Amino acid sequence: ASEYKPQLILVSAGYDIYFQDPLGAMKVTPEGFATLTSLIMDMAQSNCQGRLVITLEGGYHLNGLRDSVKATLRELIGESILSGSKREGRKLSSTEKIIEKVKEVHKAFWSSL
Repeated sequence: ASEYKPQLILVSAGYDIYFQDPLGAMKVTPEGFATLTSLIMDMAQSNCQGRLVITLEGGYHLNGLRDSVKATLRELIGESILSGSKREGRKLSSTEKIIEKVKEVHKAFWSSL
């Protein structure tokens, strides 16, 4: 985002990545959504004076949708559910390897990588 210099960040928030969602097959918890929201808020603050719009896209596990949207909204209004250690996020070595591969492919196009 810093290289692109957006005037506004738009997020289409799909909650089907919730860990118990029948369609997503991913492992994101409400705390994970809060962490993602925090990271996006930091990006918006650094790049476009905090201008951020988040719209609800989907999610099919109703309790997970409720809890995850609540975690997102609490982060947005400054009532984070995250403690200091959770805010750092849990990194999996397999995830880090994938991120490094993606960065390697894209660094030819983005000098910030």
